[in-house]
Formats: sequence, structure tokens, C-alpha cells
Amino acid sequence: MKLKNLGYHDRLEEYRIENQLEETDLIDNPGMREVGTTDAKKGTEAVFNRIAMLSEKCRFRDCTHTTESGCAVLEALNKGELDRDSYENYLKLEREREYFESSLE
Repeated sequence: MKLKNLGYHDRLEEYRIENQLEETDLIDNPGMREVGTTDAKKGTEAVFNRIAMLSEKCRFRDCTHTTESGCAVLEALNKGELDRDSYENYLKLEREREYFESSLE
């Protein structure tokens, strides 16, 4: 979708594109610069279900899956049983979630 002759702040309409196959929506809202990740813990676990399953086997309940000994996620990563890109994306989303939640306090 290309909008002609409109400047950076000139759009007034909101566009919503529904993707029924994946049960997701894409919303283009003028003036909105970012969207926070509210209640993202369950969503992150659903998307990264392999990591969520591995994390149940971690030695520590509050494992961050970054440096802890006894971390099942790091062990799987080191053995090549877990995709590195998926792991990096998981960590990035976790950092974003933690930042967003701390900004609400």
C-alpha cells in the first residue's frame, strides 16, 4: 500500500490488516512510534516453546539462560540442539519485556 503526497505526519487514518491464517493483525496507526509488550511472558513462551520446555529442566527456577551453571537452555545451545538465532531472538524479546515492565513501575 503506497500513500501519495503525504508527509511524515499527514496521515489521519488507521489501517488494519487482518491475517486470519495466523490469527494476527497488523495495525498502522499514525503518530504511534512504538508498541510495548504487555503481558508478554505467556506469548514469549508460546512462540519459543522449545526454550520454555528446556527451561523447566534448569537448575535454578529464576534462570536467565545466559550464564548460569545447570542451565538446560545453554546446554542444548552448546550441543547444537537449539537454534542460535531463535535463542538470540528469545533473549532480545525478554530484554524488551523486562524494560517495558520496569517502565510501568
